Formats: sequence, structure tokens, C-alpha cells
Amino acid sequence: MTAKQSSDIRVFGIRHHGPGCARSLLRALEQYEPDCILIEGPADAGDVLALAAETGMSPPVALLLYEANNPKNCVFYPLAEFSPEWQALRYGLENGIEVAMMDLPAATLLALRAQEEKEAQEAAAKATDEEAEDVDKEPSEDDQSDFAESIARDPIGCLAKAAGFDDGERWWDSLVEEREGSAGVFEAIGEAMTALRAEVAEETASESAHEMIREATMRQTIRAASKAGRERIAVVCGAWHGPVLEKMPAIKDDREVLKGLPKVKVEATWAPWSYGQLTRGSGYGAGVRSPAWFHFLWESRDAPRDGIACRWLTRVARLLRDEEIDISSAHVIESVRLVETLASLRGTTLPSLAEFDEAIRTIMLFGGDTEMDLIRRKLIVGERLGAVPESTPMVPIRRDLEQASKSLRMPIRADHKDFQFDLRKETDLKRSVLLHRLSLLNIPWGAATDDLVRSKGTFRESWRVQWEPRFEVQLVEASLWGSTVEDAATAFTLQRAKDAKILAEITELIEKALPSELSKAVPRLVDILQNRAAVSADAVQLMDSVPALARTLRYGNVRGTDTASLWHAVRGICARICVGLGGACSSLDVDAARQMNRRVEALHQSILLLESEDLKRDWLSALERLAARSDIQGVLAGKCTRLLMDSDALDGEEAARRFSVALSLAVDPAEAGGWIEGFLENSGSLLLYSERLWSIIDHWVSGLRDEDFLEILPVVRRTFATFHHAERRQIGEKVKQGGSKTASATAKATAGQPWDPDRVRKVLPILRTILTTEPSR
Repeated sequence: MTAKQSSDIRVFGIRHHGPGCARSLLRALEQYEPDCILIEGPADAGDVLALAAETGMSPPVALLLYEANNPKNCVFYPLAEFSPEWQALRYGLENGIEVAMMDLPAATLLALRAQEEKEAQEAAAKATDEEAEDVDKEPSEDDQSDFAESIARDPIGCLAKAAGFDDGERWWDSLVEEREGSAGVFEAIGEAMTALRAEVAEETASESAHEMIREATMRQTIRAASKAGRERIAVVCGAWHGPVLEKMPAIKDDREVLKGLPKVKVEATWAPWSYGQLTRGSGYGAGVRSPAWFHFLWESRDAPRDGIACRWLTRVARLLRDEEIDISSAHVIESVRLVETLASLRGTTLPSLAEFDEAIRTIMLFGGDTEMDLIRRKLIVGERLGAVPESTPMVPIRRDLEQASKSLRMPIRADHKDFQFDLRKETDLKRSVLLHRLSLLNIPWGAATDDLVRSKGTFRESWRVQWEPRFEVQLVEASLWGSTVEDAATAFTLQRAKDAKILAEITELIEKALPSELSKAVPRLVDILQNRAAVSADAVQLMDSVPALARTLRYGNVRGTDTASLWHAVRGICARICVGLGGACSSLDVDAARQMNRRVEALHQSILLLESEDLKRDWLSALERLAARSDIQGVLAGKCTRLLMDSDALDGEEAARRFSVALSLAVDPAEAGGWIEGFLENSGSLLLYSERLWSIIDHWVSGLRDEDFLEILPVVRRTFATFHHAERRQIGEKVKQGGSKTASATAKATAGQPWDPDRVRKVLPILRTILTTEPSR
């Protein structure tokens, strides 16, 4: 502080989201009685800070600041009820004290972030081999500089290590968060951080540019408050920043650091947050491990300290009983005794979660882990979701969603809720439409369960609905496309269709747009599809586009949707496929032919689903031409023959004739094995019930030379591995009983002829290997 500044400035170094710090901070503020409170946070959030005192505001919440023209470029500042910053903010607002944020404005932060990302991309694009080698070189740093960097990266961890703890968070919790609040704790924190920063200053002369800019901004904000006549200024900041805010450098040095910084236009608001997102495991750098536990400590701040163990374990017992786990009063009493004994032996003033976990696992759960996961999720991390008042600035689409959720009685909650929709009911239909529209916007508030997939063509849908804080950002992003969910989904879907690289992407969008009831989007999507299909010469793309359209045409009427406009597009696509199918399937290797098999079968099922005799006739004719070609793989020819037989385009006699020709001795064994694979894939029932096919395969296998059989064995085993276990077992039983009726008759007819039992016995183990070996996984 310079001589011109006469204000009394007190710096309170806190740990973000610490209930002990929050408790101590409130006591310190009450004793200090400041006329200005400056809090670490974005300096341009001032317009929405007053909302923190409104009735509808319920933490956890987060300050959300985003670039007006690019909402993806945004930043969150989460706050819980036990966060020291939140308590300082509420204390100032409730007592009529001026409150302001003092950290780097989001307008500058987001501009710097965008600039760094752009520079990184340019540097990566222009990187030379020599630069890459420089990057690969190990930095030459001594142990002292490594220690200095570790301090700057994790100061609390270094203090914990010096105190004999292997975990910085556990050390801080036991020393600060789980103790009774005391205003004097900030002096101790300040001294420790001053010593650490001095160590860093001695070992490394440079700090990160970002930290230098932030701290210069904080100091300038403090100077501005002092210049404005504030006499008692309370500064609430992360403990690491405390020392450099108490002893300020010359003003000109900070002005030099802040000169020429870029800015973007930003918008600020509050957004609901959740305890799950407040954890470090969610990716939040300043997160904590146990938000719900900290909330419990905050609620217990005025209660007797010796009753905390009993209250916490009672909560655990109640949760376990709700899950139908037998927990008696004796369990609770013995757990309390064990917790207090462990805390006493370890010399802690208050039992920590470590003691509670050991007691619960030992006495209540008898060493079980499954229930401990439940306790961690429900009671230690928690499922609390915050709320913001109606007066909070919101993008229009967020307001539209909130109104829809209220009218449809679908509350926005952090825990999941399962819904069963009957689409014949107006409310359920509207609920389904809303969830489908949000899904198109990549906001999966609702996830369709397996029942929904199985119930295509019915009036019922099953959904699991659960809100996540990240959806708030996605809503802001979606606001660029429209002010309502319907308008945004329409515009976004059309743009995705225009940007689509393949036809299947467009047809999938049509399939999703119909249940979303996007009446303005569907006709334009169909036009885009037709225009793309008309100029596409890629039969594979055309084939991939049909299944989604077939499902749409077959099941779209469940919602009363007019799908007539799709029929013209489907007929045109199918006609082009039938013409180009032969060319697309010729000259493929075996792996590519197997992939084409899957496409052919999917398209076949789709055409059958459409129940159009014209389409079916043209498609079967295309399959017949394809099966007759000599330049396609046997696996593909076998698949076409099988589909023709299943569709009654071939009778059993003709199928058996083709089977016999494909397996004749003149055919290469590998090609014959591929033909069997394509024909019999995923269905052994044909072998069980077709005596003619059984005899043909039996005769073919028996006639193979040893070297040919060994070559074909892997292909045959792969084919039989696709059969169901019950089918393989029945085939084995049939072989054991002597095969088919035809085979038995042949054996009787040749009973008088000489035969070699030894040669017969040699065949049986090989057949057993083929027919009974489990498929490899």
C-alpha cells in the first residue's frame, strides 16, 4: 500500500469451498465491520451480484459469464452455501455493505483464452521438425526449481507434506475446515503462504503470466476502492494470493502488466449448480471431494461439537434403512464409540470422514463396499441441485424451457426420475416432444431407456430424466439458433443437414425430427435429402440412408405425423441402389464383402418393413442378379441366396441346388466356406430342419481332402459360432444320432458294402470340433 492510501485493508486468505474458512470469515467480518468487501471473482459480474440476496436463490449456484457472440467461450464461478466467498457476499448484501468482485474481468479472461487457443493452433500448424525435437528435450531443471514449481502448483500439498500428511486436502480439513471457527486462523494462513511465496521467489524469477495479470487486477481494484474513500476494506481471496495483496508494488508496475489486454463483450448471469459438479472429479480445478459432508459441517456450525458423530451416523443409518438394510440403534451407538475412539487416538479435535468411513464399514456394513458407494454418492458428495430466482437474467431459450418444464410437471432436478409416456395423452406427447427437441440440440436431459427402443410402433415411451449443470452452457449455445426450444431445434437441425457429409446423417436427422414435431424442418430436410441423393453415385451411402427412413415411414404414424413426402425420396433412393448394387459389390475382398453383407441385410429388412410390393419386387430382382455374378465373394453370394429363400423368391429345391453347386468339388474350398458363412450366418435352424441341406453339407465335408479341410476349418468354425448355443447343441445331438433321415436311409442301402470303421472314427472328432466348440471371444 502506498503512503497516499489511508484505508485499513485486511486480507483474508481462504480456501475455496471450505466450511471452516466460511465460519471463521463470518466471525472475522463481524469483528472487523468493513465498509467494503472485495471478493475474488470476475470484476464484470457486478450487475448480477445483488441477486444473491433474493429469496429464490438457493446454492449451489454459479456465476456464468460468456462471450455474447460465442457462448461456447464461457467461464463458471461455482459457489456453495459453505463457500467463504458466498458467505462474504451474503454478509455484505444483508448488511448494506458495498460488495464487489476484484479478479480479472471475464471480458479479458475470455479474450485471452480465445487468443491463446488461436496461437496454439497456428503454432501447431507451423511447427517444424526442429521445433518438435526441442519440445521432446527434457528441461534441465535442478531439484530446487522443481520444488518451487510444486509449491506454486499445490501450496497446501507442500504444507501438508511438511506436517507429515500425505494428502493436502486431509491436512487442511483437519486444521481448518473441521475446527471451530476462529478469526485468528487467517493470520496463520497468511504467514504460511508468505513463507511459501518467498521460497518460490528465491527459486524462480518468473510466475505464470496469467497469475501476474490476475494479481495486478486485484491490486488495482483495491487501490480504486481506497481512492473512492472506503476506510475499512475486507479482501477475500484464495490464500495463495494473500501475501502479494498485502504488500503492493508500485502502481506503475501493475499498470504495465495490464496495458493493452484484449476484451470481448460478455454477458453475466447465475446458473443452478450441483454438488456433483462441485467435486474435483468433475474436472473443476478448485473442487472438493465431499460437498455434502462440508454442507453438513456448515449446518452444524452452531451445534455442540461433541454431537456431530451421532448426527452424521444417524443420517447414514436412515439412508441404509431406506435401502432396506438392517441397521439397529446398537449399530449406531457402537459406530459412534469407534469413531470417537479413533479420533482420540489420532489426536484430532473432530472426527474426519476417514474415521467415519472406517467405523461404518466395520460395524454397519461388515466390510462391504457396495453400500459405501451409496453413502459416498448420497451423503458425502450429495445430489443437491441449486436454484436461481425468476428475476435472474436468462437467455430466452432457458426461460422457454423453464416454462415448459413447469407446465408439463417435469421439474429440473439433479437426481434422476423415470417416466412412462402414453403418447395418446396430450401431456405425455408434449413431454416426449420436448425431450426429443432437446436431444436434437445435444442437450440429453432425457435418455431413452431400452423399453423405448423395444416399443417402436407402440404408443408408449420410457425415459430417464436427469438435469446436469453443463446443460446450462449448452442452452446458452443453443440460444444462437433461436429463442425457443422449437425454433432452435429447427434451425440447428437444418444447419446440421446442410453440413452433413453423408446421406445417412441426413436420414437420421429426419428420423429424429419427426418425433420432435419440427413441422418447419421436415419438408426442408426431405428436399436436402432428395437433392443429395440425386447426385450421389455412392451406392454404399444410399444403402446406409434407407434404414432410418424405413423406420420413420413405418412408425411415424404413431404420432399422427404425415410422412407421405418421404415416400418419393425412398423410392428414388431404392431405385438407384438396385441399379448400382452390382458395381458396389464386385471386386471386394473378404472383409469388405462381410461389411457389405451387413448393409445388404439391413436394407433387405428395411424394404420388408415398408411393406411395398413394388420396392420388394425390384429389390429381390437386384439380389437375384447379384447372386448370379461370378465376380463377387462367396460370402456375399451365399447371403443373397439366403435372403431370396427367406423371401420365398427361391423354393427349397432351388436353394438346395445352388447350395450343391457352391459346394461342389470344383469350387475352391475357401470360396465354398465363404458361401456357407453367408448362407447360414446367425441361423442353424436351416440345418436342423432342412434334410436336403444337411445331406449336402454332410457330403461336402466328407468329400474334402485333409489339406482342404484344414484350410476351410477356420471359416466353418466361424460360421457355426454364429449359431445360438441351443442350435449348436441340437446339431451335435443330431450328428450323434446318425444325422438326417436321408443319411440313415443311405446307410441302410449300403449296409452290405464293405467299409472301414477306423476311417469313420477319424471323422468323428473333427466333426465334434466343428459342431460343438464354443466360439472364441
